[in-house]
Amino acid sequence: MRKPAQIESWLTPEELLSLLKEAPTVEAYQKRLVVWLTYIGPFHAQEIANMLGVSKQAVWLWL
Repeated sequence: MRKPAQIESWLTPEELLSLLKEAPTVEAYQKRLVVWLTYIGPFHAQEIANMLGVSKQAVWLWL
């Protein structure tokens, strides 16, 4: 199995969490949550997809 994705944030963890909390819609919140979970992971895309009830392809698209 591949290693989980890792991302480098140009925001601090506090700024990233604040951005997540300030999401204007449920859809925006889900997309930002994918980024947050990937950042704090290590979670595989399929694990994040299962947590959020979306497809693995959606997770990769939002990253």
